[in-house]
Amino acid sequence: MANVHYASIGDVWKHLPLAEVLQIVCPLRYWETHSGSSSYPLTRSAERNYGAFAFLERGRHSPELEGSSYGRLLARHVGGEVPTYPGSPRIAMELLRSTAGHFVFCDLDGGSLSNIAEDARALGVPQGRVRLVQEDGVATLERELSGLAEDEVVGTFLHVDPYRPLESNTEGQTPWTSSRGRRSGGLGACCGTASTPDATGAPCWRPSRARVS
Repeated sequence: MANVHYASIGDVWKHLPLAEVLQIVCPLRYWETHSGSSSYPLTRSAERNYGAFAFLERGRHSPELEGSSYGRLLARHVGGEVPTYPGSPRIAMELLRSTAGHFVFCDLDGGSLSNIAEDARALGVPQGRVRLVQEDGVATLERELSGLAEDEVVGTFLHVDPYRPLESNTEGQTPWTSSRGRRSGGLGACCGTASTPDATGAPCWRPSRARVS
């Protein structure tokens, strides 16, 4: 498990709008550059108390939050025999398994990809519809996008969720330039909240931005 900041307030601000947008748009393809794990053990910590646990406790007083796609999904996972927190791959597969034709999940951490594969099997998503890539996600999805026909771009949702949004890969590409998209017609793009350490090593939460055209 490479991501130790799961279920924090940053994840809440990222996954709440992500779930709502996916529920509304129902894209045919969902691709993610920095996937992380699909499910995480939901245990208490300072970050998680201020994040997912605070959302659950305060969301009870808001019908809009409690009834949101994210709120309902989170409540199901917390109410299970072993409480878990759903990462973005799990959110996408649960909400889109009956509509999305193709998932591409990229991450450099093999353990995270194995976790996604386990959840895909548990959800009954056919193996041929889930592609796991243990390579740089920005470069991988840039190549995938360049191979799409114009009519295929419509219905593709690209989730760019970097830890360091301005850090270049070996090809000079950054998550930020990828999220801007060179072929934006019909492409739903979400640049999720990134956790970039400041000079003290503490994570700095940056706001999300999204585009659906």
